[in-house]
Amino acid sequence: MNELPDLKQILETLGLQPLPGEGGYYAESYRSAQSLPLPGGDRSLATAIYYLLTPDTVSRLHRLPGDEVYHYYLGDPVELLELFPQGKSRATRLGTGPLNGLSLQHRVPGGTWQGSRLVPGGRYALM
Repeated sequence: MNELPDLKQILETLGLQPLPGEGGYYAESYRSAQSLPLPGGDRSLATAIYYLLTPDTVSRLHRLPGDEVYHYYLGDPVELLELFPQGKSRATRLGTGPLNGLSLQHRVPGGTWQGSRLVPGGRYALM
C-alpha cells in the first residue's frame, strides 16, 4: 500500500464529522440553492460531500431517491455493494487504480440499496 497522509490531519483539514445512521465521516462541500418539491419536503437539486471510511466504519445499507455519484480521491480501495429493485446486485471496487479494475467514479442509480466498506487491511479511503 502506498504512503498516505495522516488520517487525523485529513479529518481536521476537511472538517469531517461522523455521519449519523449511515456511518463513516463526512463534510458537505456544496449545496445547490435550487431545490425540487418532493413528498416529505424539498430536496436540493445537487449536493457534494467529502466522505471517508476507516477500518472501524462502514457505509450501512441505505438508499437515496436520486442518483449518487462517487468520486474517489485518496487512500485504499473501497468495496461498494448495490442491490437493485429488480433483484440483481453488483459489487464495484473504487480506488486509484483504473488500469487494475478500480473505478475512480461510479454512479449508483436512485432507489438502489447501497453500502460500502474499506477493503480488509486498508487504512482509510477518501471519496
